[in-house]
Amino acid sequence: MDSVGIHKVVRSKRRTIALVVGADATLTVRAPISTSLDYIEDLVRRKLRWINKKIREVQSRPIVRSKKFVSGESFFYLGDPYRLRIVSNAKAPLVFHKEFVLARDRQKEARKLLIDWYKHEAGQKIPAEWIGMLASAACESIGSKSRMQKNAGVRVERTAA
Repeated sequence: MDSVGIHKVVRSKRRTIALVVGADATLTVRAPISTSLDYIEDLVRRKLRWINKKIREVQSRPIVRSKKFVSGESFFYLGDPYRLRIVSNAKAPLVFHKEFVLARDRQKEARKLLIDWYKHEAGQKIPAEWIGMLASAACESIGSKSRMQKNAGVRVERTAA
């Protein structure tokens, strides 16, 4: 099984075989319970070109590093990177003026402060009716209305026509 690069075979009540290249560039095969291992290995051999192409795509993606919220770290706003500066004598927990300035005593809650700041700025830049329409359209397209509308703070009311 290792010669063809199969990391894991997951069997379940399904009708088709799925070849899944994960974010860690490993191959998982999802197959019906009755599918023989020989058939799976043969399929993987026949699809090896496609599998290798997908593995290369995954490996070529940039590595996303988690933020540490330290001085000098960059955060994007409207497509441009801005530096974070941590200061001891801040008048507010977080301020933005050509850079992000964070109070040292609030550094542990920096992630939440930045998320709240981004949400506030989005609310200033995007008209409220657009947010409602976008959330409503997106929710309808996936057949759900709860999570996105809750996260966006949007309540969509339908009126009788």
